[in-house]
Amino acid sequence: MLGGQIHYSCELVHANLDDHPYYTAISYVWGPLDDGYPVLVGDDKFLMVTRNLMEVLYRFSGADTPTDTGNTTTLVWTDQLCINQYDHAERSKQVALMRRIYSQA
Repeated sequence: MLGGQIHYSCELVHANLDDHPYYTAISYVWGPLDDGYPVLVGDDKFLMVTRNLMEVLYRFSGADTPTDTGNTTTLVWTDQLCINQYDHAERSKQVALMRRIYSQA
C-alpha cells in the first residue's frame, strides 16, 4: 500500500492560534526516516516523512473510502511537516506551543 509509488501532497498554511482556526492535530510515533516517504509541499518541494505519518495522512485523506469531499479544505497540523526540524530556534518555539496546538484542535 505504501510502496515508493504512493504520493501525498499538501500546502503549508500559516494560521494564528488566536484566530481559533479549525484544524486537526495529528500525533504519531516517530520512526526512522531511512525508509521515508516523500510528501509534495506546494508545487516543487518534497519533505520526507516517516512511514507512520504517511499511513496516518493517507488514511486521514479518505483515500481508502469513496467519499466526495467537494471543494473543502481540511487543515491538519503535524510537527514533522509544520515545524522546520532543521531550525532549532523555530523548533523550540513550536515545542513551547504544542500544548496549546493540541488543546485547540
